[in-house]
Amino acid sequence: GAMIVAAIETVWAGQITPLPRGGVQRIRFDTPVRLEKGEEMGRFKLGSTVVMAFGEPVSFADAIEPGAKVQMGQTLGSV
Repeated sequence: GAMIVAAIETVWAGQITPLPRGGVQRIRFDTPVRLEKGEEMGRFKLGSTVVMAFGEPVSFADAIEPGAKVQMGQTLGSV
């Protein structure tokens, strides 16, 4: 989960701001979203969560431990 997320911004739809008090927002995208491998899909605005999804087993770098600080573009491991 993420804490203190003000909004989410995607590369295809721009900023998506949550509705107040748990409202549900539905957005329909009629054009397929196509991203290259490793391309940015979006970001949390004022958030602190990183989501990583892998299709194959990953070997994480030795320097990556729980609580470690990472920077955008830093190599975290290999497939």
